[in-house]
Amino acid sequence: MQETVSTEYVVRTERNVSESDGTVIFTIGKELSGGSKDTATIAIRLKKPWMHISKADSIDPPEELRLFIKAHQIKVLNVAGTRASKEPLVGNFVKATLRAALTEQQAKASTESKTAFRRRKRA
Repeated sequence: MQETVSTEYVVRTERNVSESDGTVIFTIGKELSGGSKDTATIAIRLKKPWMHISKADSIDPPEELRLFIKAHQIKVLNVAGTRASKEPLVGNFVKATLRAALTEQQAKASTESKTAFRRRKRA
Protein backbone atom coordinates (compact mmCIF):
# COMPACT_ATOMS: atom_id res chain seq x y z
CA MET A 1 0.00 0.00 0.00
CA GLN A 2 1.27 3.44 -0.92
CA GLU A 3 -0.17 6.73 0.29
CA THR A 4 -1.34 9.19 -2.36
CA VAL A 5 0.15 12.65 -2.52
CA SER A 6 -3.24 14.23 -3.25
CA THR A 7 -5.56 15.24 -0.44
CA GLU A 8 -8.59 15.16 -2.75
CA TYR A 9 -10.84 12.24 -1.88
CA VAL A 10 -11.77 11.60 -5.53
CA VAL A 11 -8.11 10.99 -6.41
CA ARG A 12 -7.68 8.66 -3.41
CA THR A 13 -10.94 6.88 -4.17
CA GLU A 14 -10.03 6.30 -7.81
CA ARG A 15 -6.65 4.92 -6.83
CA ASN A 16 -8.16 2.64 -4.16
CA VAL A 17 -10.68 1.26 -6.66
CA SER A 18 -8.09 0.93 -9.41
CA GLU A 19 -5.48 -0.87 -7.29
CA SER A 20 -7.89 -3.37 -5.74
CA ASP A 21 -9.54 -6.46 -7.17
CA GLY A 22 -12.98 -5.29 -6.04
CA THR A 23 -14.79 -2.82 -3.80
CA VAL A 24 -17.40 -3.24 -1.10
CA ILE A 25 -19.35 -0.16 -0.04
CA PHE A 26 -20.99 -0.24 3.39
CA THR A 27 -23.93 1.91 4.45
CA ILE A 28 -26.58 1.80 7.13
CA GLY A 29 -29.28 3.23 4.86
CA LYS A 30 -30.51 1.74 1.59
CA GLU A 31 -29.25 4.38 -0.84
CA LEU A 32 -25.75 5.32 -1.92
CA SER A 33 -24.98 9.02 -1.75
CA GLY A 34 -22.05 11.41 -1.74
CA GLY A 35 -18.62 9.78 -1.77
CA SER A 36 -20.10 6.27 -1.60
CA LYS A 37 -22.04 6.91 -4.79
CA ASP A 38 -18.89 8.35 -6.38
CA THR A 39 -17.00 5.17 -5.43
CA ALA A 40 -19.61 3.01 -7.20
CA THR A 41 -19.47 5.28 -10.27
CA ILE A 42 -15.68 5.00 -10.40
CA ALA A 43 -15.81 1.21 -10.07
CA ILE A 44 -18.31 1.02 -12.93
CA ARG A 45 -16.17 3.29 -15.11
CA LEU A 46 -13.04 1.22 -14.40
CA LYS A 47 -14.99 -2.01 -14.93
CA LYS A 48 -14.09 -3.24 -11.44
CA PRO A 49 -16.41 -5.49 -9.45
CA TRP A 50 -18.19 -3.76 -6.59
CA MET A 51 -21.07 -4.36 -4.25
CA HIS A 52 -23.16 -2.35 -1.83
CA ILE A 53 -23.93 -3.86 1.55
CA SER A 54 -26.65 -1.97 3.38
CA LYS A 55 -27.58 -2.81 6.95
CA ALA A 56 -31.14 -1.80 6.09
CA ASP A 57 -31.34 -4.08 3.03
CA SER A 58 -28.95 -6.99 3.42
CA ILE A 59 -30.20 -10.29 4.82
CA ASP A 60 -26.80 -11.86 5.61
CA PRO A 61 -24.02 -9.30 5.05
CA PRO A 62 -21.08 -11.63 5.88
CA GLU A 63 -22.33 -14.34 3.52
CA GLU A 64 -23.01 -11.79 0.76
CA LEU A 65 -19.46 -10.49 1.13
CA ARG A 66 -17.96 -14.02 1.11
CA LEU A 67 -19.85 -14.85 -2.08
CA PHE A 68 -18.70 -11.60 -3.73
CA ILE A 69 -15.06 -12.29 -2.80
CA LYS A 70 -15.27 -15.86 -4.07
CA ALA A 71 -17.15 -15.02 -7.29
CA HIS A 72 -14.60 -12.38 -8.28
CA GLN A 73 -11.53 -14.13 -6.83
CA ILE A 74 -10.68 -11.03 -4.82
CA LYS A 75 -7.30 -10.91 -3.13
CA VAL A 76 -7.21 -7.14 -2.46
CA LEU A 77 -10.53 -5.73 -1.27
CA ASN A 78 -11.21 -1.99 -1.20
CA VAL A 79 -13.52 -1.23 1.74
CA ALA A 80 -15.50 2.00 1.41
CA GLY A 81 -18.59 3.51 2.91
CA THR A 82 -20.45 6.36 4.45
CA ARG A 83 -18.64 8.67 6.85
CA ALA A 84 -19.28 7.98 10.53
CA SER A 85 -20.35 11.61 10.90
CA LYS A 86 -23.32 10.83 8.62
CA GLU A 87 -24.03 7.27 9.81
CA PRO A 88 -22.55 6.80 13.29
CA LEU A 89 -23.26 3.04 13.35
CA VAL A 90 -21.44 2.28 10.09
CA GLY A 91 -18.05 1.58 11.71
CA ASN A 92 -19.37 -1.17 13.95
CA PHE A 93 -21.38 -2.62 11.05
CA VAL A 94 -18.26 -2.76 8.85
CA LYS A 95 -16.10 -4.35 11.57
CA ALA A 96 -18.69 -6.97 12.47
CA THR A 97 -19.33 -7.87 8.82
CA LEU A 98 -15.65 -8.11 7.88
CA ARG A 99 -14.80 -10.10 11.00
CA ALA A 100 -17.61 -12.60 10.41
CA ALA A 101 -17.01 -12.89 6.66
CA LEU A 102 -13.25 -13.30 6.83
CA THR A 103 -13.22 -15.58 9.89
CA GLU A 104 -15.70 -17.93 8.24
CA GLN A 105 -13.81 -17.78 4.94
CA GLN A 106 -10.55 -18.72 6.68
CA ALA A 107 -12.26 -21.58 8.50
CA LYS A 108 -13.69 -22.93 5.23
CA ALA A 109 -10.32 -22.64 3.47
CA SER A 110 -8.59 -24.45 6.32
CA THR A 111 -11.17 -27.26 6.25
CA GLU A 112 -10.87 -27.57 2.47
CA SER A 113 -7.06 -27.74 2.72
CA LYS A 114 -7.22 -30.45 5.39
CA THR A 115 -9.70 -32.46 3.32
CA ALA A 116 -7.52 -32.19 0.20
CA PHE A 117 -4.45 -33.22 2.23
CA ARG A 118 -6.28 -36.28 3.59
CA ARG A 119 -7.36 -37.30 0.08
CA ARG A 120 -3.77 -37.07 -1.22
CA LYS A 121 -2.47 -38.95 1.80
CA ARG A 122 -4.87 -41.88 1.16
CA ALA A 123 -4.05 -42.08 -2.54
